[in-house]
Amino acid sequence: MRADALQVSAIGTPIAGPLATRAEWADAGAGWRMFQDGRLHQVAHGLFCPPELAADPQALARALMERCPVDAVLGGWAAAYVHGARDAGPTMVTRTPQRVLVYYGRHEHKRPPGFTVRRSDLSVSETIQLGGLLLTSGPRTAYDMARFADSLPQAVGILDCFCSELNTEPVELAAISELLATHPRYRGNPTVRAAIDLASSRARSFAESTVRARWTIDAGVPADSLLVNATLRFAGAEFELDLVDLSAGLVIEYDGPHHASSDQRSRDAAKDFAATALGLARTRLNARELRLTRAGFERLAADRRTVAISAGAPARAAALVASGELAERPLKSFTRGGFTTDNEPRAV
Repeated sequence: MRADALQVSAIGTPIAGPLATRAEWADAGAGWRMFQDGRLHQVAHGLFCPPELAADPQALARALMERCPVDAVLGGWAAAYVHGARDAGPTMVTRTPQRVLVYYGRHEHKRPPGFTVRRSDLSVSETIQLGGLLLTSGPRTAYDMARFADSLPQAVGILDCFCSELNTEPVELAAISELLATHPRYRGNPTVRAAIDLASSRARSFAESTVRARWTIDAGVPADSLLVNATLRFAGAEFELDLVDLSAGLVIEYDGPHHASSDQRSRDAAKDFAATALGLARTRLNARELRLTRAGFERLAADRRTVAISAGAPARAAALVASGELAERPLKSFTRGGFTTDNEPRAV
């Protein structure tokens, strides 16, 4: 048998345990192909483990904490994963796996490979014990991730993940606001405060959150003029629309990678037909357009809003809302697997 055909179970476990660095796995006998084909998942920057460990939030968290001092507190995406936040995982915010965030006492200095250490005095109410693991609470996890976000749209996306109404235990925005009041001088508070005003419990993906945030921040459309994942009724069928700009009568859809499939294209075509038949304008955005500069995105949004308004779409949108044919209704739950890694591109 070729050495690179081995399963992970056929080689020795690294001394550090089933969660180890590339070098530690190589010392245990792992071949380079194992890191390429998914037999070993990169679950954090520089840390790999078997897929079955990556799919178990609490087991993964325990393995992470075994590499830390006993008084460490787990935070960031790893805590979000244990809490069950939507899309939680190492690629929750970025395409490449992030480092694991842990909180150390101020006397601790060394950080393990793949970790980021934050020295902060956490109160008892800001930590929680789950299955023997010491984690930051849901609100504190969301608060810290949002205040250290790279941008306001990213912070909005983070809060949307924690506040999603499809989560088992959604985080309340009021609880995050309380943390702002408790820590008035913390870095990043203005970003969190602005993100709270833009957050929604109805977003289904990080990309949808980014579109909505940029439509408000860059295009200048008030948040209360937007419907998030609203249901459109037409000819006895119901269609869920990613975002509806009522002030322009414009349906905004984000085309992620899974929109390339034939089944999804058929659903998209039916949705477009329904929106057009009812007099709504429509537009689709992709990842390239989300990477536009603020000025570029502002021009794009202005152009598409102008076309919609000139076609009389705002009046049709208002009529559909008044008749109940267009409204935000309870979201339907779709089955989701565990988090995605760099081996499994996120489908949004």
